[in-house]
Amino acid sequence: MRQNPAIHLKASQLRESVERLSWSSPGIKAKGKSQWLDLLEMTAPEYDLFLKGNRGLPVHALEAICNRFLITEQQLEKGEIDFREIAINQSPANLDFPERYRIAAFGRRRTTIHALDFVEKNSGWRMRAKLLQDHDIGERLLTEPMGAISIQCITDICSTLRTAYAYRDRDFYRMGLYAGISRQNPALCELLENCTNPGEIYERLFTDLMRFFEHNCHYDVVRLDDRRCTVEVRDRSSIASAIGVRNLGSADVCSLKAGWMAAAPSYLGLPFAKIEEVSCVHRGDPVCCFEIDFEEASAVS
Repeated sequence: MRQNPAIHLKASQLRESVERLSWSSPGIKAKGKSQWLDLLEMTAPEYDLFLKGNRGLPVHALEAICNRFLITEQQLEKGEIDFREIAINQSPANLDFPERYRIAAFGRRRTTIHALDFVEKNSGWRMRAKLLQDHDIGERLLTEPMGAISIQCITDICSTLRTAYAYRDRDFYRMGLYAGISRQNPALCELLENCTNPGEIYERLFTDLMRFFEHNCHYDVVRLDDRRCTVEVRDRSSIASAIGVRNLGSADVCSLKAGWMAAAPSYLGLPFAKIEEVSCVHRGDPVCCFEIDFEEASAVS
């Protein structure tokens, strides 16, 4: 007998909701799978069979989940759950980053927030959840875009994405584009509203507006005309010294930066710029230098 597609979809959504909730509770996650199985009153083999669709979820397990997370059975079955909100509410109020990400915290969290959103959108919630677990980051910490954070956090996340998930230069560039677009918060847009062309945007971004992004580096505009901009990026040596590295970030972080630089003209509703990093300290050069070509954006501004 063929299974009703609607019933199959309902069961599939239930399995995904249950699995995702197991990742959304920091207390359970910290104590391991056994804590989750204790809540469900299921054995590991029984739970694995459920996740594979080879058995149903016992009524007592369904009730235990609903009681633990204050949700209804209908929400659970349809996946109509704010999983991030649950993760935030389940976290202790005094949650903080690991010490590694608190040292020399001169960056803003918004880049990390948008990078993780990009990962979830393109690679699924499981990869995002695994990254948070691997780097000991709680969702509660990702609710303050202007909060302080060390550049080492996004550096570590990019490193994991490359080594464990085969992310490449283009992926980090696209991540930066996504972050650049997502950065268009009302406060920053208001500060740029008087700009009339892409050149003015880049001039403001690399001078008085970098505080919205970070204080890790100096951004020096060495050339700017109506079609192109050249910017040199240098680490603040005191921050690199505090972290204990020769150079801040990584080549992947530079690719991400290139992406958000390319997105800048979109603040005026204009096409992205073309970016080339012509030199990079992570390739042995003395300075990171980005050539920004916004001729296409200028032509329609």
